[in-house]
Amino acid sequence: MSLPARTAMAGIVSAGPGGFYFEWNGLAVYVDPSQKVEGGRPADVICLSCNDPSPAQRSAVEAVANPATIVAGAPACVGLFRLNQLPFSPGHKRMVLEMEIEAFADGRGGLGFAIAAGGSKVVFKEGSWVDAGVVADQAAAAAAGAGARA
Repeated sequence: MSLPARTAMAGIVSAGPGGFYFEWNGLAVYVDPSQKVEGGRPADVICLSCNDPSPAQRSAVEAVANPATIVAGAPACVGLFRLNQLPFSPGHKRMVLEMEIEAFADGRGGLGFAIAAGGSKVVFKEGSWVDAGVVADQAAAAAAGAGARA
């Protein structure tokens, strides 16, 4: 049985190696961009997982940001940008423009982010993402299927 994706944050696309872009409820969100997304809107929120962004990431942030952009990430990282800074440490959770953003340690010395909005939750970690809502549904469907066969 395959379940349809039900991500409210549909259309997650690459923003360069390990970077992502999506729109939700009129907001444009970038996670670890290393390039601008063709046709992508200027960023409302940028989440950066590293402590020291690469030159490509710095250029991408400058390319997608506008004066109202919020940049979220480790204090040392967000402090490098002249934008609205939102420092995070592992375990911090905040509401940001109708999205709940939670930071966690990613195992490489940086941050991962869980972004919840519109009943869906997407987890970004180490250059990949997973729709936590779909994962939970697949586990429930597998358990229900196993019970039906018993």
